[in-house]
Amino acid sequence: MAFSATDAAFEGFRLTREKPLAVVGWAVFYVVATALAGALMVMAAGPGALETLGPKAQPATLAEAVKALEALVPFAAVGGLAWLLIGSVAKAAVYRAVLRPQDGRFAYLRLGADELRLMLVTLVLVLVGAVLLAGLVAAAGVADGVAGPAAAGVVGVIGFLVIVALGVVWSVRLSLAAAMTFAQKRVRIFQSWTLTRGWFWPLLGMYVLVAALYVVVLLLGSTIIIALVMILGGGFHALEAVSNPDLGDLGPGLWAAFAVYLLGNIVLAALQLAIAYAPQAFAYRELAGEGA
Repeated sequence: MAFSATDAAFEGFRLTREKPLAVVGWAVFYVVATALAGALMVMAAGPGALETLGPKAQPATLAEAVKALEALVPFAAVGGLAWLLIGSVAKAAVYRAVLRPQDGRFAYLRLGADELRLMLVTLVLVLVGAVLLAGLVAAAGVADGVAGPAAAGVVGVIGFLVIVALGVVWSVRLSLAAAMTFAQKRVRIFQSWTLTRGWFWPLLGMYVLVAALYVVVLLLGSTIIIALVMILGGGFHALEAVSNPDLGDLGPGLWAAFAVYLLGNIVLAALQLAIAYAPQAFAYRELAGEGA
């Protein structure tokens, strides 16, 4: 069995080159769905939610603090559900393009059993990971207390490094659970641990390369967008004008800058989706021996 971490990491770029319309479709979906989710979050929190939850909100009394928490519950609940749903639909679309390339209608976007299974897998992984993290932190705290004041600092550092190392191992070994669930049409979580046995280091190298590519694309894309906005808008003031636009007060130059800003970020979002999710499907396909 041959597995190339480099080929896997660049799978998102291959999708972008071979299926550009599908990738743009994912970005448009992601942007529109995120905007709708934000609107639903504000509606769920109720009138005055932005003032209550905003960064400048500083409750002066206990009643104001309780009011802020009451607004936060529906806000966070809707946001969490939207995050699960949007992420699962986008991830399934990318997986479908890699693992079922013949099923390309609607830019590989669906909302069905595949997406619901991915939502369940994501939720389980987050919950189990949180429980394990809490257990490790508690164990590290106990060890720190037992060690005594003299060795507390050393034990704390060692405990932190152990938690980070175990978290990396856990994340890498179970990172193919979603792709496996999608491919096999059954919920698969700890089966990923078996599939990735003996492949930890190549997979870790793949994810490190993916992270580096993600950052490079983000920085390069953002730099190009900012430069074009400044050229079309006539300077630094154009950046603030297009990032917080007053659509009724945009001149011709700022309209052009706003269009570049909007379209540029949609294309950038498309690249980010492909770069982030395609390597997982590629890695599963290669390790499971299912072929292209």
